[in-house]
Amino acid sequence: SQTRELNFASQLKYIDQKIDNRYRLYKNENRNRDIPDPEGGWTTGGVHDAVATMIDKGEVLMAVDYVSKYYSNMNDGPSLRVETYNNLLAALVEKDNSELVVQILEEMITERNIEPDVQTYNCILEMYGRQNISEMVQTAKDMNAAKIAPNRETFHTLIRHLSKLSDITPCMNIVQNMFRQEIAPNHCTYKVLMDSFIMQGRYEEAKQVLSQAICKGESADEDASIADFSASSVDVLGSALRIYAHMHDTESLQKVFDALVIDDG
Repeated sequence: SQTRELNFASQLKYIDQKIDNRYRLYKNENRNRDIPDPEGGWTTGGVHDAVATMIDKGEVLMAVDYVSKYYSNMNDGPSLRVETYNNLLAALVEKDNSELVVQILEEMITERNIEPDVQTYNCILEMYGRQNISEMVQTAKDMNAAKIAPNRETFHTLIRHLSKLSDITPCMNIVQNMFRQEIAPNHCTYKVLMDSFIMQGRYEEAKQVLSQAICKGESADEDASIADFSASSVDVLGSALRIYAHMHDTESLQKVFDALVIDDG
């Protein structure tokens, strides 16, 4: 609805006030490019493909300019796809260009009346996760209130950033919530969580997650992490190697190596 769209834009505007102008000069220096009209004319599909190609080449600001050029030439034409905006948002979030993220979101929602979808929210979650975890959590709540169903990427983004907290409970709650949403955690889920803890040197917590990964999310005691690895995926085994190497646990390392050899065989 229009009310929800405006509220969503207002939430985004809140962080715009917190962002300094470190990107402003960079943005101005790289804008107003001379972009020729496409040979086949301006179409939403053509713009989508061109933007994707520019992003693949690392020309993210040129992709932003290309979208602006489309609207300057097709003012009364159809709005671009939400997928086109999502590609732009993801690329800008990856470059930590929050100012342009907010500007594009406001244009998308308030000017073009394009409904944000789950991928749009995933981009916002990733942006907030890098800047302010409490705002990321609030965005997840807003997403739920808007009745936009999360997908696996949503949960993985939340897990990756919530693992920065000293308390492991929120991450474990996210994993359990995946079961409630009928998106069962898979080997990638546990790898995201384990690798996050490993990067922070939190090996005991990574070992707890390994126990859950081996038991497929069911309750597991501490010894489960050094039990039978044979049914575990290569991704999980790879994280297990890193955990036990850091913990200097040679016995468990040997078990993981044995499981990898059996898996390769």
